[in-house]
Amino acid sequence: MILSGLDQSVVDPSDHALTQNFGQTRVRVLERFALDPDFSQRFTRHFSQDNDSIVGEWEMSRDGGSSWSTDFSLTYARME
Repeated sequence: MILSGLDQSVVDPSDHALTQNFGQTRVRVLERFALDPDFSQRFTRHFSQDNDSIVGEWEMSRDGGSSWSTDFSLTYARME
């Protein structure tokens, strides 16, 4: 299976909250959170060769992105 999807990030000008809408063919996730200029976060994900799992890691920075540390890791696995 070839994964395809759309990622969308929008900042609400009224309260500066970030809404992220992202997903793949059969999974969609919607997140909303407030922005803090001193806190950055990024997510890296890797798909397995058989497309049955995704291994990811959230990292955070409290110095504007100069240094990063692991916040938490996670694994998504297909269950049939």
